[in-house]
Amino acid sequence: MKVSSFFWNVRGLGNHKTVEMLISLLKLHKPLLVFLAEPMVPYTDVFEVIFKSVNMHLVATSPIVNKAAKLWCLSVPNLVRNFLVNEQFISVTCHLHDKCFSFAGVYGATTYVARRVLWRDLSSFIGSWCIMGDFNVVLSVDDCKGGVAPNQVSCNEFLDWINTNDLSCMPFTGTCYTWCNGRRGLHRIHRKLDRALCNEVCLDEWDSCTYQVLVKNCSDHSPILTSLASNSLKKVSNFRFFSMWLQDASCMKLIHDSWANKVVGCPMFILHHKLKRLKVELRDWNKNSFGNVHNAVLLKQGLLLGIQQNLETASMSDIDGLLCQERIAKEELDQALHCQYLFWKERAKMLWFKDGDRNTAFFHAVVKRRNNFSGIHRLRIDNVVTEDPTLIEEHILDLNG
Repeated sequence: MKVSSFFWNVRGLGNHKTVEMLISLLKLHKPLLVFLAEPMVPYTDVFEVIFKSVNMHLVATSPIVNKAAKLWCLSVPNLVRNFLVNEQFISVTCHLHDKCFSFAGVYGATTYVARRVLWRDLSSFIGSWCIMGDFNVVLSVDDCKGGVAPNQVSCNEFLDWINTNDLSCMPFTGTCYTWCNGRRGLHRIHRKLDRALCNEVCLDEWDSCTYQVLVKNCSDHSPILTSLASNSLKKVSNFRFFSMWLQDASCMKLIHDSWANKVVGCPMFILHHKLKRLKVELRDWNKNSFGNVHNAVLLKQGLLLGIQQNLETASMSDIDGLLCQERIAKEELDQALHCQYLFWKERAKMLWFKDGDRNTAFFHAVVKRRNNFSGIHRLRIDNVVTEDPTLIEEHILDLNG
């Protein structure tokens, strides 16, 4: 399943060329949700007819200022269940194929003082969220080319809002800068004002969360197209040795016994054969003996909870035995939690992390972000760009075959 949404600061829809460009983009990419900033004209029956031609209808507009709203939200029929309108954003909750997710289209104020209202109102995200739009602010000087350096207070407040709400900048394709003043020479300025963000729940529920920066035309802003996709392709993982296995004494015994078996041949052949054999044996051991580390944590927690419940109703003669069981269960749980901690730490590749409190949720988030950035979500095959995961997989296999 794939859900795409479209945002564009059109800088006025009174120009027929801009309307033609917009309709062309919507017909080409077929988004389910559309946000348009700065239309600079009222939403009339004419636009109702135009958007009906691409199966879109108006969901909401921001408060009208000077006879026109600064932000429009449109969608395909029967997608949006409810929405919230603000001066600087419109948020919608959508349902599709028994899946619930939320989007927010943002058109930030031009001053950082006014944007503080946006940071305050657009927060505390519950469920799967994707936030896209023209924030009118950059994260750092890396988002700028030409002109004066950005206001550091403004950048820090934007970054604080992202970090406070556990948001991630989605990976993108296309040009880095989304706005240009259109001037030449030393007066030419580029900025990355438009972007898409998502929260941790969104990363968990979707296999890929990306966006494209589309061609800039008829406006000084580039349109952006987000894509949330999930697929049922089976992922084949490479063998990896986890340091958590060393917490089990039987692992070292298995390695020693496997390596002790003699192999005849040249040194390189012996090394290759022993490693290959050990890999198979470790996989079988992990599956049949060591088990799933996450299930082990849940099992140990359940056992400890059962003992503690029995302690509440036990007679005096049984308490000593149950206390001994509780102590052993706590030690086993601590061991399982330590293994889980090592698993996520190694998966996240955070070699610089200082040992201390367990941060399995943090490590899990790092892994999800890395997987989102490292995946191949779009590929050009015979001069045709495809996002079909099956075609991408078949093409890569053909190249490696």
